[in-house]
Amino acid sequence: MNLLTIKSETTIGKAKITEDFNKPLYTAKLVANAAFNMKDYKDGDENYNAVIGEQSKTIVASPKIMVIPKKIDPSKYVNGEYQLTKEEKMLIAAFKNKFEDNKFTTYGFESSLKSVLENRQFNDNVQDDIKSKILESSGMDFFVEYENLDQNNTKCDKVFDFKIRNYSTGEDVASDVKNLNSCGSPEDYKSFASAILNAGAISKINTQFSSLLSNGRKVSVIFTIANSSQATFNKDYNGIKLKDHIENCLQGLAFNGNLDIEGVVNLRMETSVNIPILNENTGKSYTTNTFSEDIISYLKKNANVECESSVSKQIVNIKIK
Repeated sequence: MNLLTIKSETTIGKAKITEDFNKPLYTAKLVANAAFNMKDYKDGDENYNAVIGEQSKTIVASPKIMVIPKKIDPSKYVNGEYQLTKEEKMLIAAFKNKFEDNKFTTYGFESSLKSVLENRQFNDNVQDDIKSKILESSGMDFFVEYENLDQNNTKCDKVFDFKIRNYSTGEDVASDVKNLNSCGSPEDYKSFASAILNAGAISKINTQFSSLLSNGRKVSVIFTIANSSQATFNKDYNGIKLKDHIENCLQGLAFNGNLDIEGVVNLRMETSVNIPILNENTGKSYTTNTFSEDIISYLKKNANVECESSVSKQIVNIKIK
């Protein structure tokens, strides 16, 4: 098994501590108590051990994955529940079980769909892809997409099409078309899931997850100015041009400085930026929704301009009012 080496720097006041963590295919970050200020210490200094001995916790990240139907029919959402068939429920449970055996973090499709629909996580005048909204709001790194190719077959032997995809890139990690005895026991379903995952899918997911941890995920950010707005990208706000406020904001949010300002044309500014998949302070997922909210907060605070956003897959649209 390959080892991923992550170097983590922790700041306690002005004291900075760097620790290396070697974890199989995962990353760990040391988060220390920052309730007081101290000078910079080095290993060997009188107070170094006192600094590294402060309250700390380890945050371990594992791939987040969801098993989800290829096609989601909103009409199947009845009385707060999505009407999955018995075989679909058993199939999802079998894959979740096998992923959890491999220390992956799994999320339930049904509960995530319910949250999206009940909280109406949609933007006005935007055609939302329900599946993308479910995956994004849950902070998924990967998802298993399945489809029954024998919808009209009432017999036990059915054919399923499977694709495991990297949500950030849309890339297929693995795919397979396989027969399933849908009348079988839960153990038969687990064996079916194992046969697919053990054909190299697990190692491919781990490799791609390591890359996401090291490089972040690429997001396209498009800034536009509303027709009713008096704003322009070259207008000064608190002494700084709006386009420079935007660039400063993105530079602060970019992961490892990966930022590309593609250009400003009239009322449109296009950029691409890599964002982390984890919030380094909390260990929780850093989603494109959170990223868009951080942009809006920055521009409100520093340029005093109001914005609204919409997120579709890995594209963030920011409209300046």
